[in-house]
Amino acid sequence: MGVEEPQLEIPKDPQFGEVSCTSPFVLSKKLGSPPLEIARQLASSIELERDGLLIRVEARAPGYVNFKVDWSRYSPLVVESVIEQRDYYGRTQVGEGQSVFL
Repeated sequence: MGVEEPQLEIPKDPQFGEVSCTSPFVLSKKLGSPPLEIARQLASSIELERDGLLIRVEARAPGYVNFKVDWSRYSPLVVESVIEQRDYYGRTQVGEGQSVFL
């Protein structure tokens, strides 16, 4: 549809899910369609896996696509990762060897 990277944010109200996609607002300007219409198209194009980590994807006014996580499936995966990775859990090599100037 024309967005290189999805624009994601954490909703202020948890009833809307854990993550919201705001890309429909950017696409609205490019495509000339209302953000809510684009959000509905995006939400309906996402197929949830039967045993996946998401339990709901929905379009909400004025143009958000909201994602709701299935915590009963996600939480055990986090615990498993912590146990497997031990002291390395949460570490990253992003930026390794680079300097930061403040």
